[in-house]
Amino acid sequence: MGDSSGSATTPPRAATASTPHAATASTPPAPSASLPALAGAATPGLGRPRDPRVAPRVRAATLRLLAQRGYAAVRIDDVVAESGVAKTTIYRRWPSLDALVLDAMDDALGTRTVPETGDPLADLEALVRLVWQSLVHNPIGWQLPAIGLSLAQIPGLGQQYRNRVIEPVRGQAIALLTHARDAGRISATVDPALLVDAIAGVFVFRRLFGEPPPDAATLVALADAVLRVDPG
Repeated sequence: MGDSSGSATTPPRAATASTPHAATASTPPAPSASLPALAGAATPGLGRPRDPRVAPRVRAATLRLLAQRGYAAVRIDDVVAESGVAKTTIYRRWPSLDALVLDAMDDALGTRTVPETGDPLADLEALVRLVWQSLVHNPIGWQLPAIGLSLAQIPGLGQQYRNRVIEPVRGQAIALLTHARDAGRISATVDPALLVDAIAGVFVFRRLFGEPPPDAATLVALADAVLRVDPG
């Protein structure tokens, strides 16, 4: 019969030739080289990039808790609840609550040393004004020095706080007064460390007794008056 012989002599078509879409559907298309990478996408081998909003959020939450409760009553779980940031994320950035507290305080106080110009007394005035700014105009204002005073009394943490937060500015102030004394700009009898601690004591006294902070001009005038005193 003609129909049967025709079908027998015609070779069957290859399956791959008749179904090209089946092969391409199982293979994901290569990304276009012209499309830019999505912002924040992970880089192969480097892991997910850090969200820059996390650290400021955690620091701010830590400061609020310190102001509200004091260091002794703050736990890392409180920071998690206050900030809305996962505990694992916090611990990837800070190895302990103490490390977080120190970083939050240091960041809130901001820059506390000045570039030196060669004029130690002018630099000292600039330093006094900068320290006043950091203690009064910060994310939680005049509360911040009170937190610092409490942290400085805690064994272990207190020494870390002094080393990281207090000593850099205290050390520069002492060095500037020493340069001024050696250059004959102030009395040779001035004890630089004692004078620096006396000026800092104005902040401590007013904070402890609930008084408002001194203004910057008053601090500068006080330092100038002390430096002009001739003990002889």
